[in-house]
Amino acid sequence: MKVALVTFYAGHVRRGVETWAYELRKRLPGETKVFSLYESNWTTKVDSLKMADPIYKYYIYYAKCIEYTRYLRKFRLFTPSFLSLYYDGDLALLVYALNLFSPLKKFNPDIIVNHVGFYCGTMLRFYRALYKTPFISVGGAGKGVTEIKNIRTRPNCYVAQTPSIKKFLERKAPNVPIELIPNGADLDLLDPSKNRFTYAELGQMAHIKNPLIEHPLILSTSALLDGKRLDFLTQAVAKLKKCTLVFAGNGEAKEKLVSLGENLLGRRFIYVGILARETLATLYRTCDVFCLPSFHEPFGNVFVEAMAANIPVVAHRDEDREWMVGEKGGILTDASDVNKLGSALKEAAQRDWADGPRKNSKRFSWDLIAEKYVSLIEKVLLQSHR
Repeated sequence: MKVALVTFYAGHVRRGVETWAYELRKRLPGETKVFSLYESNWTTKVDSLKMADPIYKYYIYYAKCIEYTRYLRKFRLFTPSFLSLYYDGDLALLVYALNLFSPLKKFNPDIIVNHVGFYCGTMLRFYRALYKTPFISVGGAGKGVTEIKNIRTRPNCYVAQTPSIKKFLERKAPNVPIELIPNGADLDLLDPSKNRFTYAELGQMAHIKNPLIEHPLILSTSALLDGKRLDFLTQAVAKLKKCTLVFAGNGEAKEKLVSLGENLLGRRFIYVGILARETLATLYRTCDVFCLPSFHEPFGNVFVEAMAANIPVVAHRDEDREWMVGEKGGILTDASDVNKLGSALKEAAQRDWADGPRKNSKRFSWDLIAEKYVSLIEKVLLQSHR
């Protein structure tokens, strides 16, 4: 069996989608290739536009001149899908999708799994018509227009990563088969019995000299964006008399969040930047509680990773977090209330969780997730050959 995994940034960064491609490539039977914009020792390069290319620069220039992007954003809910170039990167995605034809034809896969979105889904629909090659699309954009456009490219099957998104898409595209397959975690990498940082080692990683590191250590690792509500987490931690807050990651709100942490927590706030996977796994094991108080997470790999390191999770209560975290993996609360969030953090640090979070995370092991993809691929291949 030959499987093509289509991603965009694989081999360049290691976020949820790229980790998905890396882990599945290792576990799927037969020959599996990852088609990415970037070439590495585990990906196959697909040409696209670069910021230096004249056509790309002219598109951006004229889009800004006539405020085309802004106009389409305003009317995006009823703008036709083929006019969805309202982000600078969309043109590169479109050309990347078109340039997939040649390398895919050369590889001649039995099935294609798309984790890029609408543009690749549209191209793969044409590819299927020409070469009879079925394709599966994987969601990850949450409940919104982007996910709807993706599933309406009519893949042979669509993968939803959480129960609520599966229900949402069943209403929006009732004629497309949908399977629930979550993302996974590397249970071996996050084994809680492995090494931890000493407080001295953690202090050396901090953005300031001589931080005050005291139990409990509360960790949040994510993109540092306003939508993650890390400012709210900082306010909640500030209400606790004794603890240290640790942020890992990067993003547009970095300077604002670091400044807020320093103002509210002083030396009890640590920012460690972007970490390698192995270093981040050690940091998970070192901390006592994990918290990401955002209201909307399409999946939330960090919750599963924290539980795999046997760290309890504090998160906003919703259908997907109840399914993922449950009672054994942490505490769910009303994350819109700073007092309730602070109380949940305190309770999570004080409670004896035994190995509850780790046991809960085993539902999301990559070995188990890969088995589900194998079953789905075999099912789609069988149906497409009838």
